[in-house]
Amino acid sequence: MDRNARQARWTNDWLDLLNYASSIGDEAWRESILQELRHGDALRELEEQEERRLQLQLDLEEISRQMEGIYLQLREEESGSIRSSLWNAAWQLKKERARLVSLLRGDSSSRHKGQRLGG
Repeated sequence: MDRNARQARWTNDWLDLLNYASSIGDEAWRESILQELRHGDALRELEEQEERRLQLQLDLEEISRQMEGIYLQLREEESGSIRSSLWNAAWQLKKERARLVSLLRGDSSSRHKGQRLGG
């Protein structure tokens, strides 16, 4: 069962309990179920943020490998037009790396803000 299916099943199970608690008029149980549902949403959001952060890190590593390859080619290449193309490719990778670092910092700072507010 994949993550989305588990998440949907978890939510449906808790909603079934919520409906039952409401139908029998148990307000305290109903409120505790609502709290559990809210808590589960917060945990899923943190998991999603961590997955995004890990993917950004993997993307940064891939860009570093590509840039290393380009720089190795630049050392050996004598043709001016090919060197120009390689420099252009390196420049595009540098811009993409800067964008990813910015996203990573933004994701990291929003995670820290959430921890400060919630903790």
